[in-house]
Amino acid sequence: TRRSSDLAQLTVGDSYADLGAIAIDDSGTAILRTYVRGIEVTAVSIDTSVAGEHAVVYVATDLAGNSATSTRAVVVEEVILP
Repeated sequence: TRRSSDLAQLTVGDSYADLGAIAIDDSGTAILRTYVRGIEVTAVSIDTSVAGEHAVVYVATDLAGNSATSTRAVVVEEVILP
């Protein structure tokens, strides 16, 4: 379960603090891994200095090898002044 919505919208220059996810299994044990740009990370870091789209992918795996994936899109947009 992600700890917030599946979409985070930011403006260039904003800071981003990922709220993470939690994994719960009937056995009580699940391993949760987090990936950004296809690389496993222990802390999510998103470059908000430029506009773009990023995906934070969470993969939970239980002791039986069952897995589930959840993705949060992080969209960094430019400010358009009138």
